[in-house]
Amino acid sequence: VLDGADRAPVRRRSHLQIHEGVAPEGGLIVYGTQGEAPDNQAAKDAALALAERLKRFKGLTLPIKADVELTPDERRKSLVLIGRPGVNALATEWSDQFPVRFIRGQAPGGETFPAVDGKALWWQGRAFTQPDQGVVQIVANPLKPEQTVLMFAGLGPRAQADALRFTQRAGTFAVFGGPGVLEEGTAL
Repeated sequence: VLDGADRAPVRRRSHLQIHEGVAPEGGLIVYGTQGEAPDNQAAKDAALALAERLKRFKGLTLPIKADVELTPDERRKSLVLIGRPGVNALATEWSDQFPVRFIRGQAPGGETFPAVDGKALWWQGRAFTQPDQGVVQIVANPLKPEQTVLMFAGLGPRAQADALRFTQRAGTFAVFGGPGVLEEGTAL
């Protein structure tokens, strides 16, 4: 499978699904520290909220780390990334592995559109540019494909907090805005 610009192979497994127990034992929650202060704080708060929720409802305790604190071995585990590219260093590094892309003003096919504050989501010719929009998506870990990487990412701080509400989806991605899902599916 090639990415939208036919530049590089994208490694995905069709059976991956977003579900409430997405964080397996031995995994890590990784929050972003590379954005503006409100985005970084929203990512950290969401990481703490997710850890608490997993502990409370699933009896699962996962360590939380900042994106800049990960060791090479930890990068090969199942990871839950909190924060979009530009906020989370791993989300930035692995952005071309995810089906829904984060773009700045120009889509992979060359289509241009106005991005709000330079941030937008793009999926199959449709742009999502509102600060209350975001995405939850899952892929195989590019460093160790038998592990997973789940991303919770919002275009704004409030959307980052809202992303945690969308953990029970049947596909590999769900784009949300405000109270509901705008687009979802299995990307392959």
